[in-house]
Amino acid sequence: EWQRVWINGKAYVHAQAEDYAYFLWGIVELYKATKHFTTVEKQLDEWKEAARTLADKMIDKLWDEKQGGLFQTDGTDKNLFARIKSAVDMNSLPSANAMAAIALSELGIILEEKKYSDYARNIIACFSKCAASDPLGYLSLIVADMLWKPVRKKPAPPPKPVPTDEELNREAAPPETPEAAAQEHEERRAARARRTAGSTHSERAERRRAGRRRER
Repeated sequence: EWQRVWINGKAYVHAQAEDYAYFLWGIVELYKATKHFTTVEKQLDEWKEAARTLADKMIDKLWDEKQGGLFQTDGTDKNLFARIKSAVDMNSLPSANAMAAIALSELGIILEEKKYSDYARNIIACFSKCAASDPLGYLSLIVADMLWKPVRKKPAPPPKPVPTDEELNREAAPPETPEAAAQEHEERRAARARRTAGSTHSERAERRRAGRRRER
């Protein structure tokens, strides 16, 4: 389990919503700042996987399955009798739910996975009525709503053309040798000669018949 406090070699207190949300947002921003540098491709892949793992852990530990949004704590501390869920900014600090919505929306685009974008949209919708009644207290959530983008599905590749029987037969036929090509050329030439000779013979016979009719 990820702990949020470390003192004198001891870690305790389970991570809370702002720990996950701010860390996730930081990883996403690191990726966006360096994604155009091909020299750090391996590092980019590691950041993407770290962000995915962190987002999944945050949702698994803190997500409100009934109404949406993130609880402040994971509910394992028996000393806490209630789980708080809020998107109100704390003075100059954006709320955990607002930061989570921003980070999850960006992560969905980076990974091209719609589910993260849907979680972000759900967080915004969960606190939308509160933000409408007190916009100054929910400025970060309003910003998250403005920055939210849907994940575009990749266009399906065009279907491969189905080969015709003639193309299949041509591919299956053995490669043509020079001897076979020469023989085929000779056969075509002989066929043309026979057609020409037959045509000439027919013309001569027709002229003879025409001459006989004139004599009569």
